[in-house]
Formats: sequence, structure tokens, C-alpha cells
Amino acid sequence: MGFFLYNNVAIATSVLLNEKPELGINKILIVDWDVHHGNSTQKMFWKDPRVLFFSVHRHEFGSFYPANGDGFYTMIGEGPGAGYNINVPWENGQCGDADYFAVWDHVLVPVAKVFNPDLIMVSAGFDAAAGDPVGGCRVTPYGYAVMLKKLMSFANGKIVLALEGGYNLESIASSTLSCVEVLLDDNPIHGSSEAYPFESTWRVIQAVY
Repeated sequence: MGFFLYNNVAIATSVLLNEKPELGINKILIVDWDVHHGNSTQKMFWKDPRVLFFSVHRHEFGSFYPANGDGFYTMIGEGPGAGYNINVPWENGQCGDADYFAVWDHVLVPVAKVFNPDLIMVSAGFDAAAGDPVGGCRVTPYGYAVMLKKLMSFANGKIVLALEGGYNLESIASSTLSCVEVLLDDNPIHGSSEAYPFESTWRVIQAVY
């Protein structure tokens, strides 16, 4: 729809599951933290229980791009894939670290424990980063580092980050750096977040449940 010619994460996931059985990767968790809904990834694995697709995105009741109902929490998959598609559609366009941490702790991490993926693919767009002129959200480099660190406790740490959206070079650079440092280093993550989630965030979490 104008942003990508090739969906690298979806293509890689399909190849691993369908063409590389010798690698022993039978279940893949795709985490899409790009500020836009991962609509094409959702469609590609809509009926596939081997892929747990999780997208957290600005939605605002369908008014934020791609401006349709595909990213609503009721879109959960179909047939054998029912329940393997999870959308977290922000109602507030300024969500930050506290909102994302709440969704990680109350939705993504518990579900990932049950799904027990062999590999995690992250559609790592950084347009939800603080300072991005398109996304409008407020995730800090510390926030991305914490989210990634929580994911690394699954799949024996086998995780792939694919760089996607972002419209502020400084935000992209600092956010990417924080993630690469998490991938390369076991040192504690430095930083803190004293903010509280928006009231609408808890409402969305309840709806997703």
C-alpha cells in the first residue's frame, strides 16, 4: 500500500517454515512494533497456526493509516489460524514506554510463553519512537531495549530484527543502537520510565483479552 515493495519478515518466515525443514523451525512469533498495522503480514498468515502474529499500532478506531478495520482487536485469524493473530489497536496517538510495557507484560509475554516459538521475527519499525513526525508516539530507546530484552527470553534467544519504518533519522539511529546493544551485550539496561499508561491502554488490553 505504498510503503514496501517486499515484506521481508513475511517472506523470510514463509521460507523458513515451508522450504527449510532441516532447520527445525516449526513455530515463529512475528512481533510488529511498527506504528502502522502490519496488514499484509496478517493476511499472509491469516489461517496459519504455525505463525503467531502480534501487531501493536496506532489505530484510533480505523482513522490512522492504513485507515481500515484490519487492525482491530477482533481480527484474530480464521480456521486453523484462529487465535494466532493478535492486534493491539491504540486509541491514543501518543502512546509511549509505559503503554507498550503494559501490553508486553499483560498480553504478549503470557501468550508467547504458551506459544513457545522456535524463532522470533521483529518487524522493527521505529516510527513509534519519540520525535517521529509521522508516528506521533513516544517510545524511547530505553523502551525499545526493554521490549526486546523481554522477547529474548523466548526461543533460546533466537531473534531477528528487520529494520522497517521511521521518518526521523536521529530517532531511528538511537533506537536501533539501543536494540543492537541489547542483542550484543548481557549488561543491565540503563534507564527508567516513571510514566503511567493511558486509561485507554487498559481499555484496549481488556478488549484484546
